[in-house]
Amino acid sequence: MELLLDSLRLEAPLDLSGDCLLQVTAHWPRPGIAARSAVLTLSLKKGRVRLTKAPLVQRLLLKEKVEGPFGLHLSLTRPQRFPELASLVRLLAGTGIESIGDLLAAGLSPTALRPLLREPFDALAERFEARSLEPLLEGSIDLDPVAGLPASLEIPLKLSRSFTQSQVPPGPKAREQRKSATRRYPKGRQVGSCKLNFQS
Repeated sequence: MELLLDSLRLEAPLDLSGDCLLQVTAHWPRPGIAARSAVLTLSLKKGRVRLTKAPLVQRLLLKEKVEGPFGLHLSLTRPQRFPELASLVRLLAGTGIESIGDLLAAGLSPTALRPLLREPFDALAERFEARSLEPLLEGSIDLDPVAGLPASLEIPLKLSRSFTQSQVPPGPKAREQRKSATRRYPKGRQVGSCKLNFQS
């Protein structure tokens, strides 16, 4: 089974432009294999991306042998305008963003200066993890290859937690206005969908 990303669409209030991470996990694709996962970095424009005509390397999520029923789970981070951080994630995938500070500090002396250099990168890592790496949307579906896999399917994406958002920009003068314009979006609300294609 080859699983390919066709398109992704987010609705208000997440119809934003920016980078996000999509994780797809196949649970129990066959006996003895608990899960297979893949992560893809996506650049959204007004909450949308379409990869129908993109090269295979940009849309292939999983290539896995499946036997019997299995579950497919998607999770997506909130789109963020942090292009420099998205580059760091791609560069340091699997090693940790903090290693940038370690890498630069390793060539410096005296030793007392090294923690000072690591500190801003550690803070950057915490900021990035808090804002961008925590999934905000999720969706799942049960599939059975014995019954036949569809050529394509669309999985609804729902909020994995509640959050609040205001349309008024931050600032001390707009504090009261921002409070009155704040809206709460409850957990479980559908705010988008992801279309996937299957190839055997």
